[in-house]
Amino acid sequence: MRLNTGQPEVDMSSDPDFSWQGPHDHCFKIRGLSYEFPQILDGYDANWLTLNIEARNDQGHWERKNPCILTWELVWLRRWLVAVVDGSMESEALSFLEPDLRFTFVASTRGQYHFSVVLSWGLSRTCDDRPSIIHLAVSDSAYNAALLSLDKAIERFPARGETAQINVRLGPKMIDGAGAA
Repeated sequence: MRLNTGQPEVDMSSDPDFSWQGPHDHCFKIRGLSYEFPQILDGYDANWLTLNIEARNDQGHWERKNPCILTWELVWLRRWLVAVVDGSMESEALSFLEPDLRFTFVASTRGQYHFSVVLSWGLSRTCDDRPSIIHLAVSDSAYNAALLSLDKAIERFPARGETAQINVRLGPKMIDGAGAA
């Protein structure tokens, strides 16, 4: 494991948000990311990202900050979102190594894509194993803004180290049905 104690934290406050709305005032927003361990430059620990989310559903409104996604999983999320729209997705759901976040494509209607986002554990409203489900109807413009937000995040938080580069290339299809799509 290599350390770099002089590496500054990255501020994403000026980047576009990944922000989606849904029926009944549901919303899901990723407001920023940071490396959990910015000083580590190789191995799994170098690639954990802390998500800052804001969510609202019928249970209420909440905000959470949790290190629950790896750098290469952002790449997988972007690929999956593109595959949803172009019809080439291999699975209707995408989850990650940490079970805190799961996206499911539900359907598309003229001008909108319908998703559910399941937040569990550190991202749920209750911060336990009771999931919080958010139903979203995403317009083309919100979808494109989310892709732009992911592009910026992937650029600012590249996968670090050889293991990370291999995982970026492999993609989620290499994980069994209990993991990513």
